Amino acid sequence: MSRPSLFGIVFFAFCATFCLFAFTSVCSGAEAPKIIVPVEHTTPEVEPTGRLLRIEAGSAGNTANTPPGTMAARIAAQDTIFEWFPSQAPGRITGGADFIDAALSPDESVLVIAERIGGNGPNSTRLVFFNLCNDKLVQSFELEKRKLADIAFSPEGDGMLWAVEEKQSELDAPPRLLGIDPADGRIAYESAPLEENPAGFAAGDGKLWITLPDEKSFLQFRTNSNSDAEPEKIRSAISGARLQLTPDAQTLLLFGAGRMERFRVATDAPEYLGHAALPGEGRPEVVVPLADDGSSLAIGSPGEAAYLVAGGAARKLTDDCGETGCFRRQERELFLAVRLNEAIQLYSEFRTTPVRSVSPGDLRPFNKNTNWRLFALSGEKREILLIDHRGNINRLEIKTRRWSKTPIFTVPES
Repeated sequence: MSRPSLFGIVFFAFCATFCLFAFTSVCSGAEAPKIIVPVEHTTPEVEPTGRLLRIEAGSAGNTANTPPGTMAARIAAQDTIFEWFPSQAPGRITGGADFIDAALSPDESVLVIAERIGGNGPNSTRLVFFNLCNDKLVQSFELEKRKLADIAFSPEGDGMLWAVEEKQSELDAPPRLLGIDPADGRIAYESAPLEENPAGFAAGDGKLWITLPDEKSFLQFRTNSNSDAEPEKIRSAISGARLQLTPDAQTLLLFGAGRMERFRVATDAPEYLGHAALPGEGRPEVVVPLADDGSSLAIGSPGEAAYLVAGGAARKLTDDCGETGCFRRQERELFLAVRLNEAIQLYSEFRTTPVRSVSPGDLRPFNKNTNWRLFALSGEKREILLIDHRGNINRLEIKTRRWSKTPIFTVPES
């Protein structure tokens, strides 16, 4: 029997391989079962930083010494004592509370602080309310998986707390504007999603205003209309302006690098009133109006110079502005935080030389804390409220010889 030739062997191997490949392709395309691997979509959880304890107590007295009809009387929880341990800010060398913003109600009966929960994210927000008629913590609630950036009460005292909710991509949460009922935390107003996180925010009577980064305009929302209604767009020459409403709620101020604009917003449509030059190269982060029409104000940014802007001129107040300031209208006194010795400087009658400079940390109880927020109170006493970066809240009474400090809330030892 003759042996097969080399050519025959190669040809046979090629044919066998081709048939096997063809058979495998047919089976894999038509008969082989498809393997489906299920993908589980989970929403990230928020780390529960800080603590808020509610203790039932019939003798809580949260509305003691509180006049009926005030915001404090309306929102105070009954028969409940609150113990609060603020979240700690991640990454801050000096420590301190992870606070977002704070606001004073128009009737000055309520101070609210917005606290970030969850550290570096994702985040929720805890709102904590103090009754300034009796200096008690009287209400608190958590807005789960909502990251607030700015909060404000409207000047007319409609009972709502207005806020900016920032975008959280990991939670599929877009940026929005919110209206929150301080009595129970109910979201009573929610705007349509915004294009991006606002650069500026202000709340007026029935209106909200925002600016967007890199946009030379501001948007006006009407809170008494459909929340999905398109906002009105008003042109400006300032990109991504900071917004500030004047004390009489009639004029909206826009601030950018080297420029301020004024719009009358008491009318149905905002009316441009004019502009003024500002000193400095950046957008001011601290703005304290000193006149109802916005014609005079104090401006600055932390670690930079602060100025008194009035009468078409800018005069320097300090080289080392702090994070906050406020203005007492009765005595026409400006209080400005400075970083040197963490002091508060008092300026009288729009002068540029301080009358007094007091470091609250040198008053009992002593501390080395940073001045975070100041609010002016209009009562019979010459008082301002101070919140420091650790979360302590104090009343500062302005006296001729020596100021006094009275604690409203002291952060407990954990």
